[in-house]
Amino acid sequence: MEYLIYQGQFNTSGVFVVLSRKMLAPNVDFVVLDNRRQIKVKLPDELISSDYIEIITTNENTNIPSFGFRIFKDLLNRTSYKVLDGSKVTTLANDLSISDTSITVSNGTILTDVDNNQNIGNRLPGVIDINGERIEYFVKNGNTISQLRRGTLGTPVNNFVASGTFVYNNGITLTIPYADTETKKTAYGNGLKKVFDLDFIPSKRKNKKTGITIPFTYQGSIPSDYYPCDEIEVFVGGRRLLKDPLTVYDKTLGQDSYKGLADKKIEAEFSVDGTSRSVRLTVAPTAGELVVIISNRGKTWQGMSESLSLAYSSTDIARFLNTTQVDLPK
Repeated sequence: MEYLIYQGQFNTSGVFVVLSRKMLAPNVDFVVLDNRRQIKVKLPDELISSDYIEIITTNENTNIPSFGFRIFKDLLNRTSYKVLDGSKVTTLANDLSISDTSITVSNGTILTDVDNNQNIGNRLPGVIDINGERIEYFVKNGNTISQLRRGTLGTPVNNFVASGTFVYNNGITLTIPYADTETKKTAYGNGLKKVFDLDFIPSKRKNKKTGITIPFTYQGSIPSDYYPCDEIEVFVGGRRLLKDPLTVYDKTLGQDSYKGLADKKIEAEFSVDGTSRSVRLTVAPTAGELVVIISNRGKTWQGMSESLSLAYSSTDIARFLNTTQVDLPK
């Protein structure tokens, strides 16, 4: 009788040992040692040259299908996260024009139900997405939805959509249970002030792979030690300021933009130096003009002590994502 020790990384509940097609009994014919990296196998007194041993192990991590989600920022600067669920997709049964008051789909069961008997003022609408247009509906009868509200939250309204186009359920049941933490700083301009204080140091834009700071493609009057920033958004008088420079056509410079002859460069409208708790506006707001600086801070969707990927996380968000099979918008 002999004993052989095999090296590896094993789990006591997921180890099978086979000797020449014969399954050995755990804790009788073999044992997993306390370090869980070695197996001790009891061999018969006689072995022939064709005898062999197989060690089969299983991994405690199950195979998780792919999952996905979309990030939607609306006209009110709110960010929502929606899971992409392949089982919540249907198609238009008829052509859809801008004047239609109802929409018929091939399979209405995948759309969020609406309580048609509830008072309209208290009724929570269902939501669909067609060709980038967000549409709310307050009545659903079988495969037909009506009492529509088209192009909601800043999405463009489609003039015409052909039958067979994909329709995505975008209702509240697909909303991921998560929200960014938003901080808002307000101030008023005086016609001279360009630098406004913050409660934190906004970071300069950097290359995610190399960590190298990315400068403006066009600096203009912005100081050379100031850079673009993606952590904040700035509104002056209700208008969102540009975080990157633009090139636009200026008819006073020429008849067309051939070789850029009639193009004019527009500077970014705010910047940061990455070392101070402030943001610099390119143009000082006029006296009394409201300045709003918004920062959205997210948090990790995995547990702080988890080293595995999100697919194997135990958080509520991970479990929510893993209940659906991803279907990317087509």
